[in-house]
Amino acid sequence: MSFKNTPITAKIKRTTKGGITQPLLNMGAPVKMKMHSPAKVDPDPNIKKQSDFKNEMSRQDKVKADNLAASKAKKAAKDKSNYQKNIDQYRKDVSTLNANTKSASKNINPRQMESAMNRSVRQAGRIKSFEKNLYDYDTKNKEGSTEGYSAKEYAMAKASGTYKPRNKKKEDIKVDTTKTQTTKTKKVSYDTAYKNRDMKTYGKMDKATYIKEAKRQNASKKAGKGWDVKNKGKDTPPRKKVKAASVIEPKGIKKIEISTKLDPKQLKAEVVKRNTKTEKPSKRDVRKANRKAKSAGRASDRAARARLKGQQALENGNKQKALRLKRKEVRLKAKATKKRGQAADAIKIKD
Repeated sequence: MSFKNTPITAKIKRTTKGGITQPLLNMGAPVKMKMHSPAKVDPDPNIKKQSDFKNEMSRQDKVKADNLAASKAKKAAKDKSNYQKNIDQYRKDVSTLNANTKSASKNINPRQMESAMNRSVRQAGRIKSFEKNLYDYDTKNKEGSTEGYSAKEYAMAKASGTYKPRNKKKEDIKVDTTKTQTTKTKKVSYDTAYKNRDMKTYGKMDKATYIKEAKRQNASKKAGKGWDVKNKGKDTPPRKKVKAASVIEPKGIKKIEISTKLDPKQLKAEVVKRNTKTEKPSKRDVRKANRKAKSAGRASDRAARARLKGQQALENGNKQKALRLKRKEVRLKAKATKKRGQAADAIKIKD
């Protein structure tokens, strides 16, 4: 009879599991198990709803803040781009205005000259508009930035990069508290004081009485009693009593009667019979009207050129030339108006 010499403990190790009875020993082994976690209890549903609502509102607020910041950044970038575009156009307009005006004035073709001059006028208008808009915007939104500048000087300084603030800072203004400032009042003669006197208080006084009262009050002021106006009006001579005006009785108005009568036939208005037939203007009148109209157009073109040259002369500081060109412009405009009137009269239908 053969026996297996396998130790019993080896079999226990192979077959034993925690919590299961060991078959060979026929006994229970000590059980080592983790304790069950207690059952989860659902919190108050209102607390969860409140938490969810709070989180949702926080999320929405964050989205709104992000969108607002993004829109502000986008607007700032757009404004910067527009400003850069406008100031580039301003630099171009300022640097080319004189050359464009000279080339336009040298043009031989009247139509091309007029078109070129109009472009120069629009160019000068853009320059003025940019200077005004930039000056007004920075005056409103950047306090003290435009102080000491005109609109043209401010725009030129910004365009050329030479801008420096000219306003005085509060730190730069030093106040000397050691010295007391005394204001000196100029002495006024009695004649001047009498002319500028307070009519409500001293209006009834004559000159001699006023001077006497003034000397008395000056003495009171020097004595440290202040201005003494309590006796005002006592030295005033009494006014003369004016008698009441007598009542004027109205007198009757005489009636005026017209004895003569006009003949009704004489009151009838005379009817002016107009010739209903209209005549067409002759070819000669039409040619005359066209000639006058062309002359008026040439005068208007010359007036426009004189106006533009006058503006340039004024910007360059030549006031005499600007005034001379202004007189020329007025003269040419009057001539153009006269020629247009002559053209209209030439083809006017006569009765």
